[in-house]
Amino acid sequence: TVQGIEAKLREARGEKGGGPPAIQDDAERALAATKEELENMRRKCLALEAARESDRKQAQAKLKEKERMVKTAQEQLAKERMDAEGRSKEVRSLSVALQEQKREAAAANLR
Repeated sequence: TVQGIEAKLREARGEKGGGPPAIQDDAERALAATKEELENMRRKCLALEAARESDRKQAQAKLKEKERMVKTAQEQLAKERMDAEGRSKEVRSLSVALQEQKREAAAANLR
């Protein structure tokens, strides 16, 4: 971890900030590499989070579009049902009128 490497670096420098230059250079390089790796991981996490958020927004947009399509289909179905009921009532009414005319014609023929 970064803290562990920083502790080793402090230890290599000693209390007075000195220490063998080779050990100090190695510790500083290791610290720099770890910090760079940590920064790369942070960037990857941010990129993944941004991608996840983008996917979530796309999924929400698709869901809203499907909801809109379902609502439109339901409204169309309701309209078609009302039209069918209206036509059915009209057919029944015409059928009743036709039967009445047939009865009247039959009654007129009997006279």
